Amino acid sequence: MQVKRMQDICEMLEEDGSVDVKSLSKLHNVTEKTIRHDLNKMEEMGLLERVRGGAILKVASNSVFPIKSRRKLHIDKKMRIAQAANELIHD
Repeated sequence: MQVKRMQDICEMLEEDGSVDVKSLSKLHNVTEKTIRHDLNKMEEMGLLERVRGGAILKVASNSVFPIKSRRKLHIDKKMRIAQAANELIHD
């Protein structure tokens, strides 16, 4: 459940640029303490910056890119990997 919440939080940050503890708590039906714990952990991972009452999207200055940006990188290589893996799968 925590991983799913964190994925949702990342997506919301990419769309809106910020999230707040109270809304996330209601959305995920967990306590505000749980959300604060998630946000603190995500800050330690370098995914966001904690602010009073929530978090904002951390601007990447190193190799950590927002998820949507990473999805668009190296599409041709990813397709070749997927095709090679598909050939190895047998019914």
